[in-house]
Amino acid sequence: VQDGTGSSTVLHIFSARGDLPMISFLLGHGADVEARDRNHRTPLHQAALCGHTDAARELLNRNADLNAQDRQGRTPLYLATLRKHADVVRFL
Repeated sequence: VQDGTGSSTVLHIFSARGDLPMISFLLGHGADVEARDRNHRTPLHQAALCGHTDAARELLNRNADLNAQDRQGRTPLYLATLRKHADVVRFL
């Protein structure tokens, strides 16, 4: 399910918010952990970008690709570093 603009899935949105219960619920009901938005980012990119370590952990536990690259070749680790989310950087 995508948002109203067609650019992100619901999983992207809740990953950006760090909403662990919803992330777990969506993944448990068939959400694609590797879905891409219009910037070619995965939900893991969104969790890392927004500093949500627990969300990143849950996504990785569900087989998210740690080395996935967005349109600009940036990985979740790169985005977490760029935003200075030290906890996420240490985890990833």
